Amino acid sequence: MFKKNKILVGSILLSFAMISCTSSLQNNDSKNSNIQSVSYSKTLGRAGFLNISATKDSVISTKFGSAFNDVPAVKEKMSSEDWKKIVSAINVEDIEKTKNGEGRGYYDGPDEIFEIETTEKKYRLLNVADATQYKQLENLKEVIKKIAASKK
Repeated sequence: MFKKNKILVGSILLSFAMISCTSSLQNNDSKNSNIQSVSYSKTLGRAGFLNISATKDSVISTKFGSAFNDVPAVKEKMSSEDWKKIVSAINVEDIEKTKNGEGRGYYDGPDEIFEIETTEKKYRLLNVADATQYKQLENLKEVIKKIAASKK
């Protein structure tokens, strides 16, 4: 009798743990499914600029200057796999905690801007200086640049 109760309590606790784990994963997935658009911009003052904007439907990159030869100017359809790569590179909860740095564009310096728009809010991150917070954004930048470059 005691052994049966022990097994019953153990299986109930295990079920509860599994349910809470999947619900937290679903919560993050649902926040990422609310992402409407993502853009990355890099300005170098008079030396040029790069802007890559992605939505579920399309990717558009515009550029000026020779500093951005690795990314072509494109306006193409976005595949669902590429959109999933972009969205999976974003954790909206971390984006909410990320703090902006100072703008340098008015000194003719470089500015790096990330914009992430969800159904609830638009996030604009300028020159994130904290290395821990920037790590996710750097990964996002590499993913979005690679996708735009593949559309040549």
